[in-house]
Amino acid sequence: DMLARLISGNDTPFVFEKAGTYYSHFMIDEFQDTSAMQWENFLPLLRNATAQSETTPVMLVGDVKQSIYRWRGGDWSILARRAEEAFDHVVKTSLRENHRSRSEVVRFINAAVSACARSENDRIDALLDELRGTVAEAYADAVQVPDERNTGGYVTVTYYGTERETATPPVVETVERLQERGYAAGDIAILVRRNSE
Repeated sequence: DMLARLISGNDTPFVFEKAGTYYSHFMIDEFQDTSAMQWENFLPLLRNATAQSETTPVMLVGDVKQSIYRWRGGDWSILARRAEEAFDHVVKTSLRENHRSRSEVVRFINAAVSACARSENDRIDALLDELRGTVAEAYADAVQVPDERNTGGYVTVTYYGTERETATPPVVETVERLQERGYAAGDIAILVRRNSE
């Protein structure tokens, strides 16, 4: 906020003139969580860098699908659209290969995310014409290529409602079965909506 007040109304703020003569290349990671104020603060500096260099002086790294800081002002539309509109020459690259996750897990995520994105996009399209294609565009590069040498993963989806049909939640039984099959507890992840779960 203080930086925004300091530079407002100046085309080339003093602080950026000083920084721009010292730094020539910029990389901003986790860019999907950038707020509108942060973007407006850095835009003059980034434009100055691109104006002074024929190379690629600005690298914005992020994934719209991982934008989770809206409550803190994060605005995924900056990475999705506004950053590209702010510069004359933009090269967009997606990392297609996934070498970190087991191939079974990658294939499951590809299928689940693609189905959810289609469903959500259809729902948004039905509601507002101005948002038509927004979700489909954000998830257009979501499918990854698994490393077929990295096999052995296991994915299951279980809905466990509020009615307790059994004394033991199904997730406990699943974890016990996996440990019997040789998986270590540290190799197992359980995703839930709330910490209390």
